[in-house]
Amino acid sequence: MNILGAQRIITSDFTKHGYYAEDYSGDHLSNIIFNGRGKVLNVVNKYKCHEDSVNKNDFNNNKTIWADGEYYNCISITGKNIRYHKSETGGNSVLIESYDNGVPLRFKIFHMADIYVKAGDIIDSTVIIGTQGNTGLVLSKKPRTNPTYGTHVHFQVEDLKGNYINPRKYALGSITTTYLEQSNKVDTTKNQFKVLVPKINIRESSSVASKDLGYVYKGEVYTILDIVEDNQYIWYKITTNTGLNGFVANEKGYNWLEIIPVSVNLVVPPITEMEIENNVIEEKEEGNTIEKTKTENTTNNIISEIEEITTYNHTLIFECIKTDIYAIKLNEGEKLYISK
Repeated sequence: MNILGAQRIITSDFTKHGYYAEDYSGDHLSNIIFNGRGKVLNVVNKYKCHEDSVNKNDFNNNKTIWADGEYYNCISITGKNIRYHKSETGGNSVLIESYDNGVPLRFKIFHMADIYVKAGDIIDSTVIIGTQGNTGLVLSKKPRTNPTYGTHVHFQVEDLKGNYINPRKYALGSITTTYLEQSNKVDTTKNQFKVLVPKINIRESSSVASKDLGYVYKGEVYTILDIVEDNQYIWYKITTNTGLNGFVANEKGYNWLEIIPVSVNLVVPPITEMEIENNVIEEKEEGNTIEKTKTENTTNNIISEIEEITTYNHTLIFECIKTDIYAIKLNEGEKLYISK
């Protein structure tokens, strides 16, 4: 049957797989697609097929010995020493966000060979996201020397609370998901930030103890509605395009977020350049002519033009909500006047 874009069979169904995923086996290096429209949230793409493959039984038997902080120093089926992060024992993988009837879901595909997408990409069923492989922890009855040892696709689906959902209908394409962009649009006339790290919690209030509502992801942009500061964090209030209201933190001393400079095109009436020669008063002193450019007449002209500017009917284009450094973009030839 056609599963995730290629002919595959179910080798471990939802029940057999502990009610959290399914495994599908097809041709090694066969294409993988996603049945619907979604956003790639995270990609792991640094392990090599076969030479970095680790027998799952070997791993379970040596897990304690191989443990090294946040990593495992493993020995692959080819005898290679390979270091896996504890979060990456599924090998090369893709995390996708998509929506089923308005409900946000997370789709995870593991043990891939090559991956052709990157975090932030919007994909649909026309996009080949990668190929079936055998990176990470795998099992097989084949000889370990076989390059296709353990090749398969591991597919799991979760809601935002971490509840596992039977992935079969999504794998077969009987349910086609859609994508709702939660990120705000870039608007350089507003105070906004861009997310620089893979993900940050959205909290119900400006406290790490408050309810976790979801995440913002790398590359997303949000308009700052309010700022709350405590001893450890600076909290930014946001509203996502999907209607989620909450706070996102940036720990002091770290660059989790980037404040986007506000660009302001300030339009004011131009000052007419004075013809200095018309404002020169000649004074005779011992037969010499002295040119005085800062005469009372000239000063009056300057004051008059400044008054014209300061009484001009301006429109509020930016209000500073926090003492900080801001950038103003000006086009060539434009002039900037600041009234304090």
